[in-house]
Amino acid sequence: MRCDLFSHRRMEMAGLLTSTLISFATPSVSAGQTADVGSKSVSDEDTTAIVSLLVKDRLAANGEEPEGDYIVVVGETIAVCPPGVGGGDEEEFSTASMIESAGHFPGVPDSMLQAMLCQQEGGMLPSSRIPGATVVLQSEIDAIFSGDGWWEEFYKVFPASRGLVQFTAPAFSADGRKAMVYVSHSCGGLCGTGWLVLLARDAGGWRITDRQMLWIS
Repeated sequence: MRCDLFSHRRMEMAGLLTSTLISFATPSVSAGQTADVGSKSVSDEDTTAIVSLLVKDRLAANGEEPEGDYIVVVGETIAVCPPGVGGGDEEEFSTASMIESAGHFPGVPDSMLQAMLCQQEGGMLPSSRIPGATVVLQSEIDAIFSGDGWWEEFYKVFPASRGLVQFTAPAFSADGRKAMVYVSHSCGGLCGTGWLVLLARDAGGWRITDRQMLWIS
């Protein structure tokens, strides 16, 4: 299991995109399978639909992000660990600590929040076919940022992109009709935001119902 080992402070100072975390796949579920969440089955299709919606939301965001028509998404999934759990960050401004402090939406059980925090296995995206996204491996991103080029090199490799978006795995309610996701959008050394997003599913599919900004750089 991979955990969030970078703090908000480091992101503001250096814009390290590897500090922002991603996990889309339903825990312990292979492509094409389903997992039981209470009395409701949550499928890879649900996770893919949520990821697609959040990518579309980030593409429509107005902020410091450069103009572009797609976003880069890392294909590997990881887990966000609270301080002292599973190698989690001990610093005050860890991503997990921010989620624990802010992640209380009206009418949403605490169990959904706890499900996000180091209780989900890492894996891979259920699908690499996400509209508006170019899905890459973490090793490709690491290779770009291991040299001196940093964000300048990133935009040479991914021209006309709006930066990098990463996610935690969706934490679903017992009936499978609500989901909570942490979204990080990095676009430069001092360019990016982190959000906790609440979604709900109705007859028309998944939609965003609420969100909280956790950080901005």
